[in-house]
Parts: sequence; C-alpha cells; structure tokens
Amino acid sequence: MERDVSAPTRDVAAAFAAPLRFVSAAELAASIPPEPPWLAGGYLAPGVVTLLAGKPKIGKSTLALAIGEAIDTNRSEFLGREVNGGAVVYLSEEGAATLVHKLPAGNLRLLTRDQALPRPDWPAAIDAARREAERVGARLLVADTFTFWGALPADAEKDAGAVAAALLPLFEAAADGLAVLLVTHTRKSGGEDGDAVRGSSALAGAADIVLELERPGGERTGRTARQRQLLALSRFPQTPGALLIEHGAAGGWAVVGESASREGAREIADRAALLAALDAGGELTRNDLETTTDIPARQWHGALEQLVADREVARHGAGKKGDPYRFTMLRTDSAQAAAQDAQKGAPVHPEVSSALPYGKEQKPQGATQQPPQTAQCAGTESPTDLEGVERDDFLADRGLTEDDLDELFARHAEDAEMREAWAGND
Repeated sequence: MERDVSAPTRDVAAAFAAPLRFVSAAELAASIPPEPPWLAGGYLAPGVVTLLAGKPKIGKSTLALAIGEAIDTNRSEFLGREVNGGAVVYLSEEGAATLVHKLPAGNLRLLTRDQALPRPDWPAAIDAARREAERVGARLLVADTFTFWGALPADAEKDAGAVAAALLPLFEAAADGLAVLLVTHTRKSGGEDGDAVRGSSALAGAADIVLELERPGGERTGRTARQRQLLALSRFPQTPGALLIEHGAAGGWAVVGESASREGAREIADRAALLAALDAGGELTRNDLETTTDIPARQWHGALEQLVADREVARHGAGKKGDPYRFTMLRTDSAQAAAQDAQKGAPVHPEVSSALPYGKEQKPQGATQQPPQTAQCAGTESPTDLEGVERDDFLADRGLTEDDLDELFARHAEDAEMREAWAGND
C-alpha cells in the first residue's frame, strides 16, 4: 500500500490557513453597492468576468477592440451605455498583419500572437498581463481568444474540471480589481441561453456575464450585412437582454434597437430591413419587399402590419389581383417618434391594445386561433358616424382619444380587407 505523501503537506497548509469567515446576509448586502462601478454599463466592471462568444469571423474581435478603445480613450458612451475609462491590456490571437486595419485609437497595450512565440502557457500569459496591467494602471484585461491562449486539448475543452481550473487565473485577475473580458467561440450546432458556447458548460456557468454575438436570424441570408445581435445572460439586472447593433462603414458600432429577447431583436431587424427598403424604394408591393429585403414575407408580415398600425408606413390599393397592396413611408414627426419608441422596445399604443379583448399580444389559454378582434360600435361604419355627446361618451367609457378611435376604425376596415384578399396573390 502506497503512502499518501501529500497528506502531511495538506495538514500543514491547513494549520497555517486563515480561518474561514462566514457573514450574515445582511452584512453581505451592506458591504456591496447596489450595482458595480461599471466600465461599460451592464457589460464590464471591476471584479467581473464577462464572456463574449460567437462564430468565427462574426466580428468578436472587432467588437472587443471597439470596447477596449472606448474604455481606453474614455469615451462618454459605447452602445448607448455609459463608459468610465481607463487603461486596457489586450491579448490578441491575431498577428500584426491582420490586426493593423483594426487597431483602435489610444494607447491600448497589446500582446499579439507574433510577440508571444513560442506561446507561453495560459497561467503565464495571464500572469504577464496582470503585471502589465499593474504597471500601466489598467482597468480592463481582454483575452482574445480562450481557444488560442488557453490551448486546452480537445478532450479537456469538454471537461468541466479542466475548464474550471483554466479559469482560475482570470478569477485572480478579477480579484486584483480588473474587469475581465474573455473572447471565445460558439459550437457549430449553436444553441440558446449560453448553450452555444463551445466546450464545457462550466465556461458559461463560471462567467458573471455571457454575451453571444450572432447574425439576425442565424445564418440565413438577406439581412443587413453589418448588423449583429448581442444577446446576454447576466447576474446583473443592468445588462440589456438583447441589442441589435450595426457596424458602420466608418468602423463604429451603433445600436439599432433594444429588446428583452432574441426574438424581439429579430423583430427589430425585420422592421429595420422593411423601413430601409421602403425608404430607398418608394412604393413597394409585398413581392417587391420580399425581393428587396431577401427575407420571406411570412417572416416579416407581422412587422409590416405593425408598421402600418404604428403609422410609420401607409398602405394603398385594394389587396386584390391587379391592384395589390402597395406600401410607402409615412414621413411625419409622429412616425419618427413611434419608430424611436419601437426601437426601445416600448409599446407604441399601449392604451389601444389594452382596450381590445385578446388583441395581438393577448390570447386566453387554450383559445383557438381567431381573426383579429377590434372594438366596434353597433351601426357605425366610420368614425364620423359618432358625433357630439355620443362620440365623447364612447371615448370616455373606453379611456380612448380621438386618434385612438380613428385607428380602431382603420384597423377594422383593414382587417376586413385582409380577410377577403389574404388568399390572393399580390
């Protein structure tokens, strides 16, 4: 029987270790501020480990470098979130030749693949980054990518124990007071809610914030080429659930819209594609829109109807063969305000939708699919048939405005037309 020579060592270490100190929930809550001192609101903070995952060539490094530049140059905001700047240390898997066209402004401290040959092991690389961060007073450490710098064997990449051990150097960096951003890849099969991150689920599970960068609608074609969805799982309520972002021709990133979910971000992408097509193309039929956006009409039909209801888009024609529906932009101040509200994810006409039983967003459990219902007043064909006191009483009883009533009648007329023409080929 072999003697466990490590046992005395463990006993000696335990004798000299500091005693573990338990605290009450109240003490813990009192010692922590309501939210972290964010470097980039909702995404990066001292002591917080953030994971950014995406498929190869999706734009992970481009986005990570842009975040680093915003913090290093102390910009006022990035992706609509407040920035509190400081120096940045960045480990890049790329060589100088491919990095040169991405290099940000400022004095971001870089270690490229070329400068790290022969490649150090993972703990040594992070230790060197920590020393450089201490030297320059950095607030953010970026490791891009975990696959290159971590260099875990294929079998170890799926091993929860091996991944957890590999993350320890990053937790030590976070304990130094650094914000940590770890860039990694997603698996080929994809997934949602952190399951898309390649390797063991321990990687996503250990991170405080998990960000996934993907194209709207997955890998389907026809989306605006520069748009991406930034999806988040976070331990902090301040992190946005989903952003639709766009990488501009000049190199900057801008927010197109914000939502709570992947589906909401895709709806924003549909709206943006439709509005861009109508803005450029004038009066278009559904077939024209399908061709221009290269997105199936069944996918954006609901978004188009909502744009009409929101008075951002006007619909013309009878919706019949020979006279199909044609759509144009409505260029009014109210339409612009509605577009801004819709991009923020706010309901455009909450008072109207709440007045309608089982409207577009509501349906009782177990109910079968029914045609859209609209508020009606018996015996009336248009809003002008209600006049004077009768009209005022109708509005007051339902908590509606004059504009709301006009919209209800317009929707009723449109629904009737749609039921007659929907089976036709427009």
